[in-house]
Amino acid sequence: PTMAWGLSIAEALSCPCTTVLLQPLGPTRAFPSPLLPFAHDLGSANRLSHSLTASLLWRPWQAHINHWRRRTLGLPALPASGPAMFNSLSNKLCYAYSPQVLPKPQDWPAHAHVSGYCFLDAPAGWQPPNETLRFLASGPPPVYVGFGSMGQRRPDLAVLMAVSYTHLF
Repeated sequence: PTMAWGLSIAEALSCPCTTVLLQPLGPTRAFPSPLLPFAHDLGSANRLSHSLTASLLWRPWQAHINHWRRRTLGLPALPASGPAMFNSLSNKLCYAYSPQVLPKPQDWPAHAHVSGYCFLDAPAGWQPPNETLRFLASGPPPVYVGFGSMGQRRPDLAVLMAVSYTHLF
């Protein structure tokens, strides 16, 4: 639902918009929505699972965002299905995860790109706090592998990510 705010502002300003996602939320037949609480392939219903989860996320926000769109931006209400962020050619889609972890599904539109991870360079002259330096100097280098907010208990994805991380080292 938070994407609806940015898409609405871009629409009101008649300017292009890019949605950057950290998860593969675009509708596809290749796999079910990652927002589902289970890991079962739904076959021909995979694509539908994306629409249903997006709709469930949109419903609680629909009235509030549509009121804001009409009152503040002078735009018409968005439909019950929510913003058309995945199908609109004016909204470029960038998926900021590695294509080695999950390649771009064949049925995603041409304006959807899997870019790889984003990294922020440290400012020139930056030094970590002394406490951190002492910790790092106190033993062998620590290794951290995180899986973000994987709340679905999907061990298949965790294994896939772990294998991808090991190839980085």
